Amino acid sequence: MQISYNNYIDKIINSRTNCAEFMKVPVNIQARVFLFLPQHIQKNILQNISEIHLLKLLKYPAPDDVTDIIQKLSYFKRKKILDKLETELREKVSYLLKYPEDTAAGMMDLNYVLASVDLKFKDLANIVEKHKNKTGKDPVVLVEENGVLLGELSATSFILNSPSKEIKNNITKIPVVKYNEKHSKVFKLFEHNKNNKIVVLDSDNSIMGIIYAHDIYKLVKKQRTKDMYDFAGLKQEEDIFDSFYLKFKNRCFWLVINLFTAFLASLVVAIFRDVISAVVMLAAYMPIVAGMGGNAGTQTLAVTVRGLALHNLKTKALSRIYFNELVSAFLIGLVVGAFAIVLAYVLNASLIFGVIVAVSVLANLLVAATVGFFIPVLLKKLGKDPATSSSIFITTFTDVLGFFVFLGLATLIFLWLWHSNILWII
Repeated sequence: MQISYNNYIDKIINSRTNCAEFMKVPVNIQARVFLFLPQHIQKNILQNISEIHLLKLLKYPAPDDVTDIIQKLSYFKRKKILDKLETELREKVSYLLKYPEDTAAGMMDLNYVLASVDLKFKDLANIVEKHKNKTGKDPVVLVEENGVLLGELSATSFILNSPSKEIKNNITKIPVVKYNEKHSKVFKLFEHNKNNKIVVLDSDNSIMGIIYAHDIYKLVKKQRTKDMYDFAGLKQEEDIFDSFYLKFKNRCFWLVINLFTAFLASLVVAIFRDVISAVVMLAAYMPIVAGMGGNAGTQTLAVTVRGLALHNLKTKALSRIYFNELVSAFLIGLVVGAFAIVLAYVLNASLIFGVIVAVSVLANLLVAATVGFFIPVLLKKLGKDPATSSSIFITTFTDVLGFFVFLGLATLIFLWLWHSNILWII
Protein backbone atom coordinates (compact mmCIF):
# COMPACT_ATOMS: atom_id res chain seq x y z
CA MET A 1 0.00 0.00 0.00
CA GLN A 2 2.90 2.32 0.78
CA ILE A 3 3.89 2.28 -2.93
CA SER A 4 0.54 3.80 -3.91
CA TYR A 5 1.05 6.52 -1.31
CA ASN A 6 4.46 7.58 -2.62
CA ASN A 7 3.15 9.54 -5.61
CA TYR A 8 0.84 11.57 -3.37
CA ILE A 9 3.60 12.12 -0.80
CA ASP A 10 6.10 13.33 -3.43
CA LYS A 11 3.59 15.74 -4.95
CA ILE A 12 2.68 17.22 -1.56
CA ILE A 13 6.32 17.64 -0.50
CA ASN A 14 7.33 19.27 -3.78
CA SER A 15 4.32 21.57 -3.97
CA ARG A 16 4.46 25.20 -2.90
CA THR A 17 0.91 24.81 -1.58
CA ASN A 18 1.19 21.67 0.53
CA CYS A 19 -2.30 21.81 1.97
CA ALA A 20 -3.96 22.36 -1.43
CA GLU A 21 -2.09 19.38 -2.87
CA PHE A 22 -3.01 17.29 0.18
CA MET A 23 -6.70 18.01 -0.42
CA LYS A 24 -6.40 16.31 -3.85
CA VAL A 25 -5.67 12.97 -2.14
CA PRO A 26 -8.75 10.67 -1.83
CA VAL A 27 -10.22 11.30 1.60
CA ASN A 28 -10.20 7.60 2.55
CA ILE A 29 -6.35 7.50 2.45
CA GLN A 30 -5.57 11.09 3.48
CA ALA A 31 -4.81 10.10 7.07
CA ARG A 32 -2.32 7.42 6.04
CA VAL A 33 -0.58 9.79 3.60
CA PHE A 34 -0.51 12.49 6.27
CA LEU A 35 1.43 10.27 8.70
CA PHE A 36 4.26 9.80 6.18
CA LEU A 37 4.74 13.53 5.57
CA PRO A 38 7.53 15.64 7.18
CA GLN A 39 6.55 17.30 10.44
CA HIS A 40 6.59 20.88 9.14
CA ILE A 41 4.16 19.92 6.33
CA GLN A 42 1.91 18.10 8.80
CA LYS A 43 1.86 21.24 10.91
CA ASN A 44 1.03 23.39 7.87
CA ILE A 45 -1.85 21.10 6.87
CA LEU A 46 -3.33 21.00 10.37
CA GLN A 47 -3.20 24.80 10.53
CA ASN A 48 -5.01 25.24 7.21
CA ILE A 49 -7.41 22.33 7.00
CA SER A 50 -10.99 22.93 8.07
CA GLU A 51 -12.39 21.27 11.17
CA ILE A 52 -15.16 19.66 9.11
CA HIS A 53 -12.71 18.06 6.70
CA LEU A 54 -10.43 16.89 9.52
CA LEU A 55 -13.35 15.06 11.12
CA LYS A 56 -14.21 13.56 7.74
CA LEU A 57 -10.73 12.10 7.12
CA LEU A 58 -10.51 10.78 10.70
CA LYS A 59 -13.40 8.40 9.99
CA TYR A 60 -11.23 6.06 7.91
CA PRO A 61 -7.99 5.22 9.77
CA ALA A 62 -7.59 2.85 12.73
CA PRO A 63 -7.87 4.36 16.24
CA ASP A 64 -4.10 4.26 16.76
CA ASP A 65 -3.53 6.32 13.58
CA VAL A 66 -6.30 8.73 14.60
CA THR A 67 -4.49 9.07 17.94
CA ASP A 68 -1.20 9.84 16.18
CA ILE A 69 -2.86 12.65 14.22
CA ILE A 70 -4.81 14.12 17.15
CA GLN A 71 -1.66 14.21 19.28
CA LYS A 72 -0.25 16.79 16.86
CA LEU A 73 -3.08 19.24 17.60
CA SER A 74 -3.01 21.90 20.30
CA TYR A 75 -4.67 20.97 23.60
CA PHE A 76 -7.87 22.96 22.99
CA LYS A 77 -8.26 21.90 19.35
CA ARG A 78 -7.61 18.27 20.34
CA LYS A 79 -10.38 18.42 22.93
CA LYS A 80 -12.74 20.03 20.44
CA ILE A 81 -12.10 17.36 17.78
CA LEU A 82 -12.36 14.54 20.31
CA ASP A 83 -15.78 15.74 21.44
CA LYS A 84 -17.05 15.55 17.84
CA LEU A 85 -15.80 12.04 17.05
CA GLU A 86 -18.25 9.15 16.98
CA THR A 87 -18.75 7.70 20.46
CA GLU A 88 -16.90 4.40 19.95
CA LEU A 89 -13.94 6.01 18.18
CA ARG A 90 -13.78 8.78 20.78
CA GLU A 91 -13.63 6.22 23.59
CA LYS A 92 -10.83 4.26 21.89
CA VAL A 93 -8.78 7.35 21.06
CA SER A 94 -9.24 8.79 24.56
CA TYR A 95 -8.09 5.46 25.95
CA LEU A 96 -4.93 5.48 23.78
CA LEU A 97 -4.17 9.13 24.56
CA LYS A 98 -3.80 8.28 28.26
CA TYR A 99 -0.46 6.59 27.67
CA PRO A 100 2.88 8.26 26.82
CA GLU A 101 4.09 7.91 23.24
CA ASP A 102 7.37 6.30 24.31
CA THR A 103 5.71 3.32 26.02
CA ALA A 104 4.29 0.06 24.69
CA ALA A 105 0.75 1.25 25.48
CA GLY A 106 1.40 4.42 23.48
CA MET A 107 2.14 2.30 20.41
CA MET A 108 -0.64 -0.27 20.66
CA ASP A 109 -3.54 -0.89 18.30
CA LEU A 110 -7.02 -2.06 19.27
CA ASN A 111 -7.65 -4.19 16.18
CA TYR A 112 -8.20 -7.53 17.88
CA VAL A 113 -10.99 -9.74 19.21
CA LEU A 114 -10.95 -11.87 22.34
CA ALA A 115 -12.14 -15.48 22.18
CA SER A 116 -12.79 -17.88 25.02
CA VAL A 117 -10.82 -21.13 24.80
CA ASP A 118 -14.00 -23.26 24.74
CA LEU A 119 -15.41 -21.64 21.57
CA LYS A 120 -15.90 -23.49 18.31
CA PHE A 121 -14.71 -22.16 14.96
CA LYS A 122 -18.27 -21.44 13.75
CA ASP A 123 -18.95 -19.23 16.80
CA LEU A 124 -15.62 -17.44 16.45
CA ALA A 125 -16.25 -16.85 12.72
CA ASN A 126 -19.36 -14.83 13.60
CA ILE A 127 -17.41 -12.67 16.08
CA VAL A 128 -14.65 -12.03 13.53
CA GLU A 129 -17.17 -11.20 10.80
CA LYS A 130 -18.95 -8.66 13.02
CA HIS A 131 -15.63 -6.98 13.84
CA LYS A 132 -14.65 -6.89 10.17
CA ASN A 133 -18.00 -5.37 9.13
CA LYS A 134 -17.62 -2.77 11.84
CA THR A 135 -14.00 -1.77 11.25
CA GLY A 136 -13.24 -2.93 7.70
CA LYS A 137 -10.21 -4.84 9.00
CA ASP A 138 -9.39 -8.47 9.73
CA PRO A 139 -8.64 -8.63 13.45
CA VAL A 140 -6.04 -10.63 15.35
CA VAL A 141 -7.80 -13.36 17.31
CA LEU A 142 -6.49 -13.64 20.88
CA VAL A 143 -7.56 -16.60 22.97
CA GLU A 144 -7.99 -16.32 26.74
CA GLU A 145 -9.10 -18.45 29.64
CA ASN A 146 -10.45 -16.82 32.80
CA GLY A 147 -8.97 -13.48 31.69
CA VAL A 148 -5.48 -14.96 31.08
CA LEU A 149 -3.97 -14.82 27.59
CA LEU A 150 -3.21 -18.25 26.11
CA GLY A 151 -2.06 -17.16 22.66
CA GLU A 152 -3.41 -16.32 19.21
CA LEU A 153 -5.35 -18.14 16.55
CA SER A 154 -3.87 -17.92 13.04
CA ALA A 155 -6.02 -17.17 10.00
CA THR A 156 -5.04 -20.49 8.40
CA SER A 157 -6.60 -22.42 11.28
CA PHE A 158 -10.05 -21.34 10.03
CA ILE A 159 -9.29 -22.98 6.69
CA LEU A 160 -7.75 -26.17 8.09
CA ASN A 161 -10.48 -26.90 10.63
CA SER A 162 -14.19 -27.64 10.32
CA PRO A 163 -16.67 -25.15 11.86
CA SER A 164 -17.74 -27.66 14.51
CA LYS A 165 -14.23 -28.09 15.93
CA GLU A 166 -13.08 -26.35 19.09
CA ILE A 167 -10.33 -23.77 18.79
CA LYS A 168 -8.29 -24.89 21.83
CA ASN A 169 -6.01 -27.24 19.85
CA ASN A 170 -4.94 -24.51 17.40
CA ILE A 171 -3.59 -21.88 19.77
CA THR A 172 -0.05 -20.61 19.18
CA LYS A 173 2.11 -18.61 21.58
CA ILE A 174 2.48 -14.87 21.07
CA PRO A 175 5.05 -12.50 22.70
CA VAL A 176 3.78 -10.13 25.39
CA VAL A 177 5.02 -6.87 26.90
CA LYS A 178 3.86 -4.78 29.85
CA TYR A 179 2.04 -1.55 29.03
CA ASN A 180 4.67 0.72 30.64
CA GLU A 181 7.75 -0.78 28.95
CA LYS A 182 9.81 1.64 26.85
CA HIS A 183 10.35 1.44 23.10
CA SER A 184 13.73 -0.25 23.52
CA LYS A 185 12.14 -3.29 25.20
CA VAL A 186 9.56 -3.56 22.42
CA PHE A 187 12.30 -3.33 19.76
CA LYS A 188 14.20 -6.19 21.41
CA LEU A 189 11.09 -8.37 21.52
CA PHE A 190 10.54 -7.94 17.79
CA GLU A 191 14.24 -8.51 17.17
CA HIS A 192 14.41 -11.79 19.11
CA ASN A 193 10.94 -13.14 18.28
CA LYS A 194 10.12 -13.82 14.65
CA ASN A 195 6.53 -12.69 15.14
CA ASN A 196 4.79 -9.80 13.44
CA LYS A 197 2.86 -8.76 16.51
CA ILE A 198 3.11 -8.39 20.30
CA VAL A 199 0.32 -8.27 22.88
CA VAL A 200 0.33 -5.43 25.43
CA LEU A 201 -0.69 -6.45 28.97
CA ASP A 202 -1.85 -4.37 31.91
CA SER A 203 -0.26 -4.67 35.37
CA ASP A 204 -2.75 -7.44 36.20
CA ASN A 205 -1.90 -9.31 32.94
CA SER A 206 -5.19 -8.40 31.30
CA ILE A 207 -5.04 -7.68 27.56
CA MET A 208 -4.87 -4.00 26.62
CA GLY A 209 -3.93 -3.96 22.94
CA ILE A 210 -1.60 -5.21 20.26
CA ILE A 211 1.50 -3.84 18.53
CA TYR A 212 2.09 -4.69 14.87
CA ALA A 213 5.40 -4.90 13.04
CA HIS A 214 4.43 -1.97 10.80
CA ASP A 215 4.04 0.21 13.91
CA ILE A 216 7.60 -0.71 14.87
CA TYR A 217 8.80 0.11 11.35
CA LYS A 218 7.27 3.58 11.55
CA LEU A 219 8.79 4.18 14.96
CA VAL A 220 12.26 2.91 13.98
CA LYS A 221 12.22 5.11 10.88
CA LYS A 222 11.22 8.12 12.97
CA GLN A 223 13.86 7.34 15.63
CA ARG A 224 16.64 6.87 13.09
CA THR A 225 15.79 10.20 11.51
CA LYS A 226 15.84 11.84 14.95
CA ASP A 227 19.19 10.26 15.83
CA MET A 228 20.69 11.35 12.53
CA TYR A 229 19.54 14.97 12.98
CA ASP A 230 20.59 15.05 16.63
CA PHE A 231 24.01 13.70 15.82
CA ALA A 232 24.49 16.50 13.32
CA GLY A 233 23.25 19.11 15.79
CA LEU A 234 20.03 19.73 13.86
CA LYS A 235 16.45 19.78 15.05
CA GLN A 236 14.32 16.82 14.08
CA GLU A 237 11.66 18.95 12.47
CA GLU A 238 14.12 20.53 10.03
CA ASP A 239 13.42 19.48 6.46
CA ILE A 240 15.21 19.89 3.15
CA PHE A 241 12.45 22.21 1.92
CA ASP A 242 12.57 24.56 4.92
CA SER A 243 13.04 28.29 4.36
CA PHE A 244 16.43 29.92 4.94
CA TYR A 245 15.12 31.44 8.20
CA LEU A 246 14.14 28.05 9.67
CA LYS A 247 17.49 26.58 8.67
CA PHE A 248 19.26 29.54 10.31
CA LYS A 249 17.17 29.24 13.47
CA ASN A 250 17.66 25.47 13.84
CA ARG A 251 21.41 25.34 13.15
CA CYS A 252 22.89 28.58 14.41
CA PHE A 253 23.06 27.88 18.15
CA TRP A 254 25.30 24.82 18.04
CA LEU A 255 27.53 26.31 15.38
CA VAL A 256 28.09 29.40 17.56
CA ILE A 257 28.97 27.09 20.46
CA ASN A 258 31.31 25.26 18.10
CA LEU A 259 32.97 28.58 17.19
CA PHE A 260 33.79 29.32 20.84
CA THR A 261 35.16 25.83 21.41
CA ALA A 262 37.27 26.12 18.23
CA PHE A 263 38.81 29.29 19.65
CA LEU A 264 40.08 27.25 22.61
CA ALA A 265 42.09 25.12 20.21
CA SER A 266 43.42 28.23 18.47
CA LEU A 267 44.53 29.66 21.84
CA VAL A 268 46.58 26.53 22.49
CA VAL A 269 48.22 26.94 19.08
CA ALA A 270 48.92 30.62 19.86
CA ILE A 271 50.75 29.66 23.05
CA PHE A 272 53.24 27.68 20.96
CA ARG A 273 53.53 30.18 18.11
CA ASP A 274 57.27 30.62 18.71
CA VAL A 275 58.11 26.98 18.22
CA ILE A 276 55.82 26.81 15.17
CA SER A 277 57.61 29.84 13.69
CA ALA A 278 60.99 28.21 14.36
CA VAL A 279 59.96 24.80 12.97
CA VAL A 280 57.34 25.54 10.32
CA MET A 281 57.00 21.85 9.42
CA LEU A 282 55.05 21.34 12.67
CA ALA A 283 52.07 23.14 11.13
CA ALA A 284 51.85 20.46 8.43
CA TYR A 285 51.42 17.71 11.04
CA MET A 286 48.89 19.44 13.30
CA PRO A 287 45.79 18.46 11.23
CA ILE A 288 46.89 14.81 11.41
CA VAL A 289 46.88 14.79 15.21
CA ALA A 290 43.56 16.64 15.47
CA GLY A 291 41.91 14.62 12.71
CA MET A 292 42.87 11.24 14.13
CA GLY A 293 41.57 12.22 17.58
CA GLY A 294 38.30 13.60 16.20
CA ASN A 295 37.60 10.53 14.08
CA ALA A 296 38.41 8.13 16.92
CA GLY A 297 36.22 10.13 19.31
CA THR A 298 33.32 10.01 16.85
CA GLN A 299 33.65 6.22 16.55
CA THR A 300 33.52 5.78 20.33
CA LEU A 301 30.65 8.28 20.57
CA ALA A 302 28.58 6.40 17.96
CA VAL A 303 28.96 3.09 19.82
CA THR A 304 28.23 4.69 23.21
CA VAL A 305 25.12 6.57 22.03
CA ARG A 306 23.80 3.39 20.44
CA GLY A 307 24.41 1.52 23.71
CA LEU A 308 22.56 4.22 25.65
CA ALA A 309 19.65 4.17 23.21
CA LEU A 310 19.31 0.40 23.55
CA HIS A 311 19.83 0.54 27.33
CA ASN A 312 22.86 -1.76 27.04
CA LEU A 313 25.10 0.44 29.22
CA LYS A 314 24.47 -0.66 32.78
CA THR A 315 26.27 1.09 35.67
CA LYS A 316 28.04 -2.09 36.77
CA ALA A 317 29.46 -2.67 33.29
CA LEU A 318 30.75 0.87 32.66
CA SER A 319 34.28 0.23 33.95
CA ARG A 320 34.67 -2.94 31.85
CA ILE A 321 33.33 -1.26 28.71
CA TYR A 322 35.57 1.77 29.22
CA PHE A 323 38.61 -0.49 29.80
CA ASN A 324 37.93 -2.24 26.46
CA GLU A 325 37.63 1.12 24.69
CA LEU A 326 40.87 2.37 26.27
CA VAL A 327 42.90 -0.75 25.44
CA SER A 328 41.53 -0.72 21.91
CA ALA A 329 42.54 2.95 21.52
CA PHE A 330 46.03 2.17 22.86
CA LEU A 331 46.59 -0.70 20.41
CA ILE A 332 45.28 1.36 17.50
CA GLY A 333 47.55 4.20 18.61
CA LEU A 334 50.58 1.89 18.48
CA VAL A 335 49.73 0.75 14.95
CA VAL A 336 48.95 4.25 13.66
CA GLY A 337 52.03 5.64 15.44
CA ALA A 338 54.28 3.09 13.73
CA PHE A 339 52.91 4.10 10.34
CA ALA A 340 53.35 7.80 11.27
CA ILE A 341 57.05 7.28 12.04
CA VAL A 342 57.62 5.51 8.71
CA LEU A 343 55.70 8.10 6.68
CA ALA A 344 57.39 11.06 8.41
CA TYR A 345 60.79 9.55 7.67
CA VAL A 346 59.93 8.83 4.03
CA LEU A 347 58.47 12.31 3.42
CA ASN A 348 60.86 14.43 5.49
CA ALA A 349 63.78 12.12 6.28
CA SER A 350 63.18 12.84 9.97
CA LEU A 351 62.55 10.31 12.72
CA ILE A 352 62.04 13.12 15.24
CA PHE A 353 58.88 14.36 13.53
CA GLY A 354 57.61 10.80 13.26
CA VAL A 355 58.15 10.12 16.97
CA ILE A 356 56.42 13.40 17.96
CA VAL A 357 53.43 12.63 15.73
CA ALA A 358 53.27 9.00 16.90
CA VAL A 359 53.27 9.86 20.61
CA SER A 360 50.79 12.71 20.09
CA VAL A 361 48.38 10.52 18.10
CA LEU A 362 48.60 7.77 20.71
CA ALA A 363 47.83 10.25 23.52
CA ASN A 364 45.01 11.83 21.54
CA LEU A 365 43.40 8.46 20.80
CA LEU A 366 43.34 7.72 24.52
CA VAL A 367 41.75 11.13 25.14
CA ALA A 368 39.24 10.47 22.35
CA ALA A 369 38.25 7.09 23.82
CA THR A 370 37.80 8.66 27.26
CA VAL A 371 35.72 11.68 26.26
CA GLY A 372 33.84 9.75 23.55
CA PHE A 373 32.69 7.34 26.22
CA PHE A 374 32.12 9.50 29.29
CA ILE A 375 30.64 12.68 27.77
CA PRO A 376 27.47 11.03 26.35
CA VAL A 377 27.10 8.99 29.57
CA LEU A 378 27.37 12.19 31.65
CA LEU A 379 24.92 14.10 29.43
CA LYS A 380 22.45 11.21 29.71
CA LYS A 381 22.68 11.30 33.52
CA LEU A 382 22.05 15.06 33.42
CA GLY A 383 18.88 14.45 31.44
CA LYS A 384 20.27 15.83 28.18
CA ASP A 385 20.21 14.19 24.77
CA PRO A 386 23.74 12.71 24.39
CA ALA A 387 23.58 12.78 20.60
CA THR A 388 22.83 16.48 20.28
CA SER A 389 25.97 18.11 21.64
CA SER A 390 28.48 15.36 22.45
CA SER A 391 30.33 15.70 19.15
CA ILE A 392 31.12 19.37 19.80
CA PHE A 393 32.65 18.64 23.22
CA ILE A 394 34.60 15.69 21.85
CA THR A 395 36.05 17.79 19.02
CA THR A 396 37.06 20.45 21.55
CA PHE A 397 38.85 17.99 23.85
CA THR A 398 40.67 16.17 21.05
CA ASP A 399 41.72 19.42 19.35
CA VAL A 400 42.85 21.23 22.52
CA LEU A 401 44.60 18.29 24.18
CA GLY A 402 45.92 16.97 20.86
CA PHE A 403 47.54 20.29 19.97
CA PHE A 404 48.80 20.74 23.52
CA VAL A 405 50.51 17.33 23.61
CA PHE A 406 51.87 17.67 20.05
CA LEU A 407 53.23 21.19 20.38
CA GLY A 408 54.28 20.76 24.01
CA LEU A 409 56.22 17.60 23.21
CA ALA A 410 57.78 19.25 20.16
CA THR A 411 58.87 22.22 22.30
CA LEU A 412 60.48 19.98 24.92
CA ILE A 413 62.29 17.87 22.33
CA PHE A 414 63.57 20.83 20.33
CA LEU A 415 64.73 22.63 23.47
CA TRP A 416 66.62 19.51 24.52
CA LEU A 417 68.16 19.18 21.06
CA TRP A 418 69.12 22.86 21.06
CA HIS A 419 70.75 22.67 24.48
CA SER A 420 72.53 19.49 23.45
CA ASN A 421 73.79 21.19 20.26
CA ILE A 422 72.34 18.40 18.10
CA LEU A 423 69.45 20.33 16.52
CA TRP A 424 70.90 19.43 13.13
CA ILE A 425 69.51 15.88 13.31
CA ILE A 426 65.98 17.07 12.47
